[in-house]
Amino acid sequence: MIVTRIRPLSLAKVTTAIYAAIGLFIGAIFAVMSFFGAVAGALTHGNAEPWMGAVIGILAIVGAPIFYGLLGFLGGLFTAAVYNLAARGFGGVEFEVRDR
Repeated sequence: MIVTRIRPLSLAKVTTAIYAAIGLFIGAIFAVMSFFGAVAGALTHGNAEPWMGAVIGILAIVGAPIFYGLLGFLGGLFTAAVYNLAARGFGGVEFEVRDR
């Protein structure tokens, strides 16, 4: 089998899902770090507001998947377009498929 063309929106949908999941993971890590950082700042310096860590964390959990998903969508469109141009000139990628 030879893949000679990839539908750009098809690849973009898949990369959006993958990158949004990565963004959710990174956002969760950032949320935990910002929350504990704000609490530690409040305990040691007394001038930081602990609730700010929670607000930043919520923004990270919501914003990171959206940002990463958007980048994944654009990256998928671009990758499919470049692949289609390259496959037109070089013949595509060969896959060997066998039955179980």
